[in-house]
Amino acid sequence: MKSFLRTTALAAVLSLPLAATAAETAVSDISVEADLSSIQNATAASVWANLPADLQNTLAVRLANQIAPEGEDGADVMIDITSVELASSFENVANLADSRITGDVIIERAGSEYDEAYTLTVSAEQAAVLLPAGADIMLLTPGSMEFYTAMVDAFAGNIVEKLQ
Repeated sequence: MKSFLRTTALAAVLSLPLAATAAETAVSDISVEADLSSIQNATAASVWANLPADLQNTLAVRLANQIAPEGEDGADVMIDITSVELASSFENVANLADSRITGDVIIERAGSEYDEAYTLTVSAEQAAVLLPAGADIMLLTPGSMEFYTAMVDAFAGNIVEKLQ
């Protein structure tokens, strides 16, 4: 796992413009688990099937400057996605229901007094600001790639904030 993080981080750092960023928490490991068997919509299920790997990759890229060097300790980030609720497009527009990702996040830092454990929920409303320019939320479905990417980015963004 650590070699995966370092490889992903190296690729991300090399693809970014050179900029100085201050990182407070080094990261040694990122793990994501999820049971997505409750997603009933076949189209949505096919898009959301890669949620654990996509969330892990998104976090590794966004934390690229914080990956602990070989041989150094860093925080272990563990995420257990406990539910993915996908509303239909009509429900989203009518505010009858909301799509959301909920997961338990554990950040174990060196020195146990700095550990964190919390439940994180990200709603479609929070992710809407991350949709591509020109995307019409009224036309997107929970099975669309744009919607999925915005939800994953919003979830990862909350965790990244905790580590900076």
